[in-house]
Amino acid sequence: MIKNTNLCAIKVNQGTIKELIQNFINGFQIVFIINENNELLGAVTEGDIRRFFSNLKKDISFNELFNPNIKHIVYNNDKQVFEDAEKIFASNERINNIPVINKKDELLFQIDKYSKSINASVAVNNILIAAGNGSLEYFLKSCGLAVKSLLRVQIRNL
Repeated sequence: MIKNTNLCAIKVNQGTIKELIQNFINGFQIVFIINENNELLGAVTEGDIRRFFSNLKKDISFNELFNPNIKHIVYNNDKQVFEDAEKIFASNERINNIPVINKKDELLFQIDKYSKSINASVAVNNILIAAGNGSLEYFLKSCGLAVKSLLRVQIRNL
């Protein structure tokens, strides 16, 4: 888990569906919807977008896209936030990002379940070392699917 301050937030009265979709194209997994006081109102994930457009029977407004009932954590201290995040991640494997708010409901940061860039770069470095000394096949067998999966992600990102 990592504390992520690189958030994507759109103000509810100013956001457009086009802007929302562009954030997913730019690589964000979740877009938070806030009001003019930076209070968290909800969030939209890529899955939400796919579901809405696959069942499109009418025009959808921006306000209909976001989920106001997302799991979140109220900040007291970093230790408490990480403990709460661990419980939430353990109870629902589909959750990858949890917003953290203060007592005024203002969005502070998010906790990400995975740190893909760190894990991927370490795995790729280890794979390159193994390839350099001729032990790549043995290395991949000993590490199992996790390294193979990270390698596929890294290769797609090249």
